[in-house]
Amino acid sequence: MMAALMSSLTSVFNSASTLFTCDLWQKIRKNASERELMLVGRIFILFMVAVSIAWVPIVQVSANGQLFDYIQSITSYLGPPIMVVFVMGIFWPRLNEPGAFWSLMGGLAVGLTRMIMDFVYSSPLCGQDEYRPEILYKVHYLYFAMILATITAIVAVVVSLLTPAIPKEKLVRLTWYTRHSVEPRMEMDQLNGANEQEPQSDEPVVTMFTNKAVTGDDGEVIHQDDAEETSPKTAADPEEKHTWYRRAFDLFCGLDKSQQGTAETVRPTFFSIEEKPVPRNIVNFMGLLMLCTMTFLFGYYA
Repeated sequence: MMAALMSSLTSVFNSASTLFTCDLWQKIRKNASERELMLVGRIFILFMVAVSIAWVPIVQVSANGQLFDYIQSITSYLGPPIMVVFVMGIFWPRLNEPGAFWSLMGGLAVGLTRMIMDFVYSSPLCGQDEYRPEILYKVHYLYFAMILATITAIVAVVVSLLTPAIPKEKLVRLTWYTRHSVEPRMEMDQLNGANEQEPQSDEPVVTMFTNKAVTGDDGEVIHQDDAEETSPKTAADPEEKHTWYRRAFDLFCGLDKSQQGTAETVRPTFFSIEEKPVPRNIVNFMGLLMLCTMTFLFGYYA
C-alpha cells in the first residue's frame, strides 16, 4: 500500500511540477536558465507537498473519511471531460481546438461546481433531516460522471461544428483512421495560408519512416539506437571547481556536468506502429480478459 501510494504521489508531483515549470513559468520568464527551471520545479514540488498535507482534514471530512470514495468522487468530477476530449480527438476528426478547449472549460466548470457543493454541504448525521440540494444526494457521483461526459461531448460537437475544421493534411497519423497513412503531414503550428506567404523548398521532407506499415516499402523498424545524431563536437570548457554546498545544491536540483553545457538540438525520430501478429493477438486477448474480469467483479460486488 505504501509503495503504491508513494509511486502515485511522485507521479502526480512530478507531472504537476512539469506543467507549472514548462507551461506557466516559461511564459513569465522566457529566458530562464536550466538551473532556474530545475530550482522552480523542486520548489513547486515542496509547495505541492505542503498543499497535500494541508488537504488531509478536508479528506477526513469528505465522504465520511473513506479515502477510496473520496478519490473516486474527485475523479468523477474532474476526469470525464479529459477522457471525452481525448477519445473524440482520436475517433472524430471534425473535433478542432476551439471545440476541445471550450468543452474542457465547460466540463471543468460543471465538475468544480459539484465538487464545491460537496465540500460546502456535508452529509447530515444519522437521524438528521436531509438539507442538501437534491443533486447531491439523489445523483451519485458515478452517475454524475456520465452526465458530465455527455455535457462535455455536446459542447465539443456544437463548438466544433460552428468553427472551422482542422485541415486533413494536419491530421495524418493523428487519428485512428489515418494511423497507417504514408502521406506527409503539415505541422499544427503552421497557420492556414502560411504556405502561400512563405517560400517552399523543393527538397523532399524526410520523415525517417522506414517501415512498410508507414512508407509502403520494405524496411526495418527504426530503433532508438539506430538513429544517432551527428553534430559537431565542441571543445569542452574547463571544469570549474565548486564548493561542497554548491555541488549539493546542484545534486538536489538534478543538475550534472553534462546538463550544464549547451544543449544540442536533437532531431526527433519517428517510429513505426506496425505490430507482429502473435504479440498483438496476445496483448489484445489479455486486455479483453482483464476487461471481462473487471466487469464481472464490479457486477459481483455491486
